Amino acid sequence: MAEFVSGLRCEVLSARVSRLVPRHAVPDDAQIQLRFSDNAVGSLWVSQVATGCGNALRLRLFGEKAGLEWNQEQPDTLIVSTADGRTIHVARGGSAVGTAALLPRGHPEGYLEAFARLYADTACLLDGHDAPLLPRLADGVRGQEFIEAALTSGAQYGAWISVRA
Repeated sequence: MAEFVSGLRCEVLSARVSRLVPRHAVPDDAQIQLRFSDNAVGSLWVSQVATGCGNALRLRLFGEKAGLEWNQEQPDTLIVSTADGRTIHVARGGSAVGTAALLPRGHPEGYLEAFARLYADTACLLDGHDAPLLPRLADGVRGQEFIEAALTSGAQYGAWISVRA
């Protein structure tokens, strides 16, 4: 997701992968340091044992001029923090968004719409049209290579591992 949103590729990673609950058959917690193209760095925490944390999918991007934060549990708001100290909460459907393509505030959007978008993009692709947001086989392979690199790094006590594909 970070690659998709930022447009950068994760080149190497260092991971601590743990199975914190003994009865779990697979690792249930991972903390991963990421190095992207263009010298960008990142971190990823994935856990099935963060008590009280819910789904808690959150994406944060920081640049020279501003930082962006989006939280899946509050999906209608994007938080923009500028270098001069301002914090702006951009609400879906609010005047700051500036597009008529979005639903007005207060109308639910999400789970069903995600499937509708997937089906519409697939239909476009099957009809010979472009669907740039639709994941391809290469994206799935890339995800598997990322997981393999994280597991390999974890087994090697956090060694930096290249992410292939």
